[in-house]
Amino acid sequence: GAYAGLIPDVMAEHEQGRASAWLNILSVAGTVAGNVVVVATYKTGNPSGTIAAFVTLNIAILVVMLRYVREPQPATQRSAFVLGEFLRLFYVDPCVHANFYWVLVTRLLGNMGIWSVFTFLLFYFKDVIRVAEPAQVLPALLAIGAVLAVPASVIGVRLAGRHGLVRLTQVTSWIMAICALYFALIAFYPGLALIVPVMLIYAAAFGAYQAVAWALALKVLPSAEAAGKDMGIWHISMVLPQILGPAVTGWMISAVKASFGDPTAYATAFGIGALWLMLSAALVTCVRLPVPVGNQIRTAIEQRN
Repeated sequence: GAYAGLIPDVMAEHEQGRASAWLNILSVAGTVAGNVVVVATYKTGNPSGTIAAFVTLNIAILVVMLRYVREPQPATQRSAFVLGEFLRLFYVDPCVHANFYWVLVTRLLGNMGIWSVFTFLLFYFKDVIRVAEPAQVLPALLAIGAVLAVPASVIGVRLAGRHGLVRLTQVTSWIMAICALYFALIAFYPGLALIVPVMLIYAAAFGAYQAVAWALALKVLPSAEAAGKDMGIWHISMVLPQILGPAVTGWMISAVKASFGDPTAYATAFGIGALWLMLSAALVTCVRLPVPVGNQIRTAIEQRN
């Protein structure tokens, strides 16, 4: 979450939408590059080469960042550390900053749905779709999906500039929810050819969602001066579901599978994942962003004509 908090400090507000697209593009590129490093360096039973490669890469990136990234210095001098005062810094008044809390809640719900589905796709391919080599097929599909997520990020941010961040966040959430429901339905009529196009649509929607959701968070930060701290709080709403979603879904799949079999187990789990995404899509409309001055003028002209 620290790098996400750094970007508002080094980017002008009018450039933050574009920055959100680049952030997501490079996150996707990093995911692909990381998998390439694993394939190139990992040896069965001996991960030391892979670990050394990632340690070296992280140190190199750290050196570059410390050398070339210049963030604004604090306006006031640092005071002595007091635990109580430090903890109070993380309190954000929900009455004053309701938009911030709605973004936190919808981000958490959306990621509960995303990770409830994504984490179990390999087992879904193996147990339900009956793919012979799921460990080879799924990464290939995810790689194609990652490539699609890059232009989807750019297009999503551009559309958000025209239709609004809230609308694009809602639309991409609905697309992912419909795809998750389709995954649930396909569990009873399995076929790889049926699942591939929906997976690619899901990946593209995910790419656009990641870009616009980050840009939306920037718009509702309680304080520009404390962007790093507030983005850290926001980041919890992405990380926590990566723990809770798989834990709850895994338990559910195991319980249902024992009594009703694989198709029903995955259909139930992915159906609930779709429900999380639907709740996110419905509640994000509670976020109220100020209308840009340019849009106000354009609306006034249209009404006058």
